[in-house]
Amino acid sequence: MTINYHLKIKQGNLVLAENVDFIVNASNTSLILGCGVSMAFFRHCGHQLQEQMDEVLSEIKATGYKLKKGDVVPTKPGKASNFKHALHAMTVDVEKSVYTQAKSSCRI
Repeated sequence: MTINYHLKIKQGNLVLAENVDFIVNASNTSLILGCGVSMAFFRHCGHQLQEQMDEVLSEIKATGYKLKKGDVVPTKPGKASNFKHALHAMTVDVEKSVYTQAKSSCRI
């Protein structure tokens, strides 16, 4: 069986993106919306997105799996209406990073 996909990659402002299926967020292994692009996601998608991310992380932890760099976790878009799903790509392992000490100062 062959499955074909059509993929179109766009770069731009997530607030201005229109009618897209997925938007990618560079995330951390704790799935915490913190600074930079993640903060833009938080502001655009609301606390609902963080709640969805927390729920997904709880489900993952319940299986015994530990997120690591390179993993990708999908969620719904929170309150955003211009995209269908957010893909959170793990780029920072919070247990091995100085980011862990700074994360609390980035949250709203």
